[in-house]
Amino acid sequence: DAERIREYQVAELRRVLTLAYEKTEYYRQTFRSVGFQPGDLKSPEDLQRLPTIDKVSVRENWERMLTRPITDSSVDLVTTGGTSGEPMRFYMGSSRHAPEFGHLTNCWSRVGYQPGDVFAVLRGRVIAKPTDGMYYQYDPLFRYHYYSTFHMSPDDLRKYLAHMNRVQPKFLHVYPSSLFALVEFAAAEGLGLPKSIRAALLESEPLFPHQRALFKSKIPGVHIFTSYGHSEKLVMAAPCEKSDEYHVVPTYGYAEVLKENGQPSADGENGESTGTGFIHDVMPLIRYRTKDSVTRGGNKCEACGRQHMMLKAIEGWRGQQFLVARDGHTLVSMTALNLHDDTFDGITRFQFQQSVPGKVVLKLVPANAGGKELARIQRHFAPKLAHAVDLDVQYVSEIPLTRMGKQPLIDQRCPIGNPTGQPAESVQPEHVTVE
Repeated sequence: DAERIREYQVAELRRVLTLAYEKTEYYRQTFRSVGFQPGDLKSPEDLQRLPTIDKVSVRENWERMLTRPITDSSVDLVTTGGTSGEPMRFYMGSSRHAPEFGHLTNCWSRVGYQPGDVFAVLRGRVIAKPTDGMYYQYDPLFRYHYYSTFHMSPDDLRKYLAHMNRVQPKFLHVYPSSLFALVEFAAAEGLGLPKSIRAALLESEPLFPHQRALFKSKIPGVHIFTSYGHSEKLVMAAPCEKSDEYHVVPTYGYAEVLKENGQPSADGENGESTGTGFIHDVMPLIRYRTKDSVTRGGNKCEACGRQHMMLKAIEGWRGQQFLVARDGHTLVSMTALNLHDDTFDGITRFQFQQSVPGKVVLKLVPANAGGKELARIQRHFAPKLAHAVDLDVQYVSEIPLTRMGKQPLIDQRCPIGNPTGQPAESVQPEHVTVE
């Protein structure tokens, strides 16, 4: 209940603050500069007496934020994927994995997950050599069937689907882009996904409306379950099984939603997801601003009864999914392009690539040799982009992925900025996670 949650969070926050104060030069100096001692914290809201930090803070001060040497065998170097800007390097304890997995699988249980259920996984695992002609590995401990997202040619996808139909997984653990490729290929080939699949667990990339529309139409019996988190492991949220809102997991970390002026957002207001983590202690991140834009909900779900902070929307990295117009500062949002119609039927992967303002290449990987007429796709986008962007549409055999096997909707190499200083509006994907 709410009282127990607050008691737990106060205890965890005191533990983290005490560790940071006693073991790190950075936080000791920060606390003293505002006249704060860890023992001063009587409620979670007292944390607001401390300043927030961000990626710049970590890049400039990481050595002064460590609680133990990075040469310790229990310390891991972690980097963010870098699809939303410059990658960030930081350090975490290896003991984080067990509580991370426990919290995650507890969220999955909302759609029926139980330990031992068979999984099909397409999430960036590097599989260097094929086994019997297929880029595949099996983990018998977890009963996970791994398929390579780096190898998704028509022949690869055909083999993956045939294998899945033999092993009958109960869940798909996937990136939205890898599920999109699989489902679109299956539809184009007249193939089906296994009837055993109960839910697709989507993480680590934005889920866009055109993707959800495809999944709803092509795999209507599969529950699409998204969850929110990031590599820094400060805030975790997953959708309620009885409503459309996300519940923040209160034992994973302490979450805040802050407006640009640093004040807390009220129910229904937008703000920046900000977190203080509980599950790792090598480099405490206290009031870390993630740059993820979210809409604050209430503190109790009337549908399921959980007394957790709720989020009505998780919009992801601001400025990540935009094209830059000819003038160099006007931004064209993906939502304006209306991707959720039949334009990309028969296309397993697509990506907008931009290096120069006002010029964009749309690369398409067709599901089979009889792909759509390029001129038709060009005509679809012309009314939406002609005033701002010249579009070149090309068929390609593959689209390079990030080192984590992800495929951003836009490979954006132009600076996202606005000379007026006003923040860009978010593209509003349904959720985004980083790691």
